Amino acid sequence: MKGFLVLGVCVALVLVAGGVSAAALGDGEAALAVTELHAGRNELAPHAFVLEDPAGELTFAEVRDGVAHPFRPLAPARESPGHSSSVYWLRFRVRNTTAVSSLIVELQMTPEVAELYDGDGPPQRSGTLLPFGARGVADARIAFRVTLAPGHDRTYWVRQRTSDTLWLDPAMWPEVDFWESRTAERLFDGICYGVILGLAVYNLFLFLATRDRSYLLYVVFQITNGLAQTAFNKYTFQYLWPDHPVWAMQSVPVLEFLVLATGLMFARACLDVRRMSPRLDTAMRGLAIGSLVLAGVWMLARPDGLTSGAARALAPVVLILPVVGSGVALASTVLITVAGVACAVRPGATNARVFLVAWAVLLVGTAIAVLASLGAIAAGDGFPMMKLGSAVEAVLLSLALASRINRLNRERELARPRGGQSAELCVRRLRRAGRAARRARPRRTRARSVGAGCAPADRVGAGAHQVDPRQPAAIPLGGRRSARGHRPGGGDRSGARAGGGAAAIGRRAGRQADRAPAGAVDPARREPPGAAQHDRQCDRGDARRRCAARDGARP
Repeated sequence: MKGFLVLGVCVALVLVAGGVSAAALGDGEAALAVTELHAGRNELAPHAFVLEDPAGELTFAEVRDGVAHPFRPLAPARESPGHSSSVYWLRFRVRNTTAVSSLIVELQMTPEVAELYDGDGPPQRSGTLLPFGARGVADARIAFRVTLAPGHDRTYWVRQRTSDTLWLDPAMWPEVDFWESRTAERLFDGICYGVILGLAVYNLFLFLATRDRSYLLYVVFQITNGLAQTAFNKYTFQYLWPDHPVWAMQSVPVLEFLVLATGLMFARACLDVRRMSPRLDTAMRGLAIGSLVLAGVWMLARPDGLTSGAARALAPVVLILPVVGSGVALASTVLITVAGVACAVRPGATNARVFLVAWAVLLVGTAIAVLASLGAIAAGDGFPMMKLGSAVEAVLLSLALASRINRLNRERELARPRGGQSAELCVRRLRRAGRAARRARPRRTRARSVGAGCAPADRVGAGAHQVDPRQPAAIPLGGRRSARGHRPGGGDRSGARAGGGAAAIGRRAGRQADRAPAGAVDPARREPPGAAQHDRQCDRGDARRRCAARDGARP
């Protein structure tokens, strides 16, 4: 009998101890679940609890007490289930230790549907599937405004669902601090987007001035890149199409495919891929066309009233679009990198080296943003790097384009014929000879001495012959004949006639030289056809009158 009595007493003691422990555990859990608010951003994850609803059928009344469907503690820092179709419930308790009563609850990664319950009234609704005007807080972020008197505490529940990456990292702000933080973030975003827009406008003016196609491709690439960035951060949803939430979601992949297409076309033009490797150029052009096709398919597959028929017809294709798009993006990245490296190793390819650095900066920023979207790092740490990388990349690509244009100008200068200066000298001599012939006294000289070895004046402007410095400037006909013993001094009258003809030729040569362009160039650098034969014939005594008549003198 005593044994049963002792056993009963022990059982009673165990039950009492268990009850006390349970009560202590409950009090400890309640203490841990309370987050005391202070100025600035307050992380709620360390004291929050989460419940996964795979079917998405649980109501607030079923999860409020947490008995039938118990919550589990959220990760101490942050947690991301990645891509999931489940509905997630968050529960957290806060105590307002600040001096303000207006608070903001902020959610990360913009869920499609989000509801906030405070246990007293109807829930507040927000999300990317609602028009922007339906949000309680007019901001690109998903946020709720709550009121809690200083010194009081309250429990809140949040229900959120998305078909994209979900980030379970709630935060609470005093409203004044929230808007101060958002103002600073918007200023940073405005600087990055302003750099991109400014460079696009500047290069547009350069295109209008030079008509170089590479400038136009740069402008289109930067505009699509800037639109993709703003669409990803929901600025286009806020300012451009606030009443079209579905298109606001679909515009992000559409613009990303357009960025791939325009980036490939700009890389082809900036790196001169066609001249370096025609096969690589063909592959890049094919990927650009494929990106445009994917953008069109994704645009037609919008599940709204405008293209609902096309959306139903393309439903099987839409399922594989993310996989195909990822493959196209990876292949485009590889091809642009290969083209940049292949061009950068060539001597004198400064533009390719700058392009490669810009491409590396963009890849690093994009990789950090991808890690943030997958939940590997905090979203607040990853996405600003993508904006900064895009702005730096825009600056470097503009420098690469300017370096390319300078290189092409140097190549054109080197490709000019070396006789350009001789041609200009020839034109100047023809002009001086024309003026001198009009003032000179009649003297018997050869007609070809007017240009001092230059081409005939009527051919200077169209690739005329160049100056031959080995030819004598002017040789009097009478002097050579006198040296041979033919009637010394007997050529005065015929010399006067020939001098008058030479003066006429000089005046005609001067007028033609005035009409000739200053930079006339002849790459051949040879004498006029038949000049040497004409000189030999004029040296003969029996052909003097015929030569004088041919040269414009009277017989």
